[in-house]
Amino acid sequence: MTDPLQTSADAAAREVDGVHEPEPTLLGEQMVQEIDAPQGSDQWIKNRLGKVTASRFADVLTNPRSKMPGVLSKTAQNYMFDLIAEILTGVPQGFGGNEATEWGNEHEAAAVVAYERRTGNICTEVGFVNHPTESRVGGSPDRLIGDDGGLEVKCPFNTRVHLEYVLGDVLPENHEAQVQGNIWVNKRDWWDFGSYDPRIADPRLGLFIVHVERDQAYINHLQRRVAAFRDQMIAHLKTIMKGLSE
Repeated sequence: MTDPLQTSADAAAREVDGVHEPEPTLLGEQMVQEIDAPQGSDQWIKNRLGKVTASRFADVLTNPRSKMPGVLSKTAQNYMFDLIAEILTGVPQGFGGNEATEWGNEHEAAAVVAYERRTGNICTEVGFVNHPTESRVGGSPDRLIGDDGGLEVKCPFNTRVHLEYVLGDVLPENHEAQVQGNIWVNKRDWWDFGSYDPRIADPRLGLFIVHVERDQAYINHLQRRVAAFRDQMIAHLKTIMKGLSE
């Protein structure tokens, strides 16, 4: 029986040499490479293996202590080797979730309903989206909106975090890479960031929304860093695989 995750060394070598990404599909007027599998499903997990994802762009952007060119921070380095391990094993690496992520997953649908009621926007669920031109780069938007927008919604486990978002009244800095990254991957003009806490009785306070426009200067910087990270990952993988062909 063929392993559906292609865990053999030969499969990994073919990945390095350039297996084609899925063909683009038309979503509104934007050409994106969406893979039709619900988020959280086994197929969705397989689709994102070994790819630099928007939820981890912030790790790629972390700066190392060393000023030498090409040197990665420990956070970025760990992420890179997790991705290489995913390509070689076909098994997801890294963080596997906890009580906080379970809370967020449990309340995400209600958060989207609250968002739609507040804004009148109609949200569309999607699976994993490959970047249309950058190989091994993609993301899983919480929702897409129309032809030019999207939504990232958080359901903090601690109400304190939600209140910090409310008082800050801006896109939290630690979510900027993910939000602008999804704008980049999905070829969008704007994104809404939301925070939802169902434990707050007043719905006006239970849902916080901030509108974010596309920041092309930030995206240009992000693209350079992510592409360099991806290229370095592939170079390391080729070095690892080189011994098998000698």
